[in-house]
Amino acid sequence: MGYEPSFLEIFYFAILPALFMGAAVFAGTYLGILLALRKRSSQKTSDYSASSPLDIVRERYARGEISRGEYERMRDDLAAP
Repeated sequence: MGYEPSFLEIFYFAILPALFMGAAVFAGTYLGILLALRKRSSQKTSDYSASSPLDIVRERYARGEISRGEYERMRDDLAAP
């Protein structure tokens, strides 16, 4: 006959630490994703807030988002007093 641990011993030394470890991994993953998304969104807003409207139009044309005609029309509209 050997020693058999009670349910409370199993709970305190096996199940409870596993639950805490799982919660720590989940919280770390959640916070990591949250911080990465927050950093990414702040980078996007800071790029546009520091640029002038003409710079934004140039960037959109360079990325191919707008055609040459649209670029020239927007550039002329922005240059007009």
